[in-house]
Amino acid sequence: PSQLSSRVLKDSIESFTYLSAVQESPMEFRYEIAVQSGASFCPLPFVLRFVGDSSIVSIVRRLGFEKKEFSVWGSDCKCLTHKNVSALEQVLVRIRLSEVSVDSSGTSRCLIHFDVNNGSADGTFSLVFRRPKKTTMVGQLPKRKLASPAAA
Repeated sequence: PSQLSSRVLKDSIESFTYLSAVQESPMEFRYEIAVQSGASFCPLPFVLRFVGDSSIVSIVRRLGFEKKEFSVWGSDCKCLTHKNVSALEQVLVRIRLSEVSVDSSGTSRCLIHFDVNNGSADGTFSLVFRRPKKTTMVGQLPKRKLASPAAA
């Protein structure tokens, strides 16, 4: 099995750090991210990781929470890569949220549309969550820079 893996996959530790996070409107967020990869590009699973995290931060912030106090998980994902996402420069991630729907069991869903580096990659995530009963909500966030997404 070890022969089925590449050196990059075996030896690299991929990581990312948020450089900035801005809520541009109630439903739109922009993140600038520094990435580290063993390759000059971001492999698709890595792109999905930082876009997925940015999506979760966006829904948490959209709902007015300062930190994530409830579980959020994806039920499906579609990602198209139109060209490589460079690991040698900052990555720009834009997130646009749909309205949240709530079913009869109290489970909430939100469709996330994302764009990476103005068209290098794009797609959707469907996020599922249950809001906690007791919250420390801060209300709708105004258009402004957000606190560090790492807090969410």
